Amino acid sequence: MSGKDESSASCEDIVLRVELPGVSGAGELDLDVKPSYVKLSHAKYKLSVYLPHNVDSDKGKAKFCAKSQVLSVTLPIVREDPF
Repeated sequence: MSGKDESSASCEDIVLRVELPGVSGAGELDLDVKPSYVKLSHAKYKLSVYLPHNVDSDKGKAKFCAKSQVLSVTLPIVREDPF
């Protein structure tokens, strides 16, 4: 057991999953990740999300699955105080 509880205070990453019907590839998307928010743009879709914790935008990873038309963005949380 890791000793972590289920609250977001003990999470290491934020994972954002976005269903994008009609999008065939990642090249159609414009993704802008900042420490406190994520913006996603497409000809048909616009999304802006403020995050509950600051993240390390340089170490994040994004993957688009063309089959399911889902974008998954994984962002490591930056902790002010270690817990």
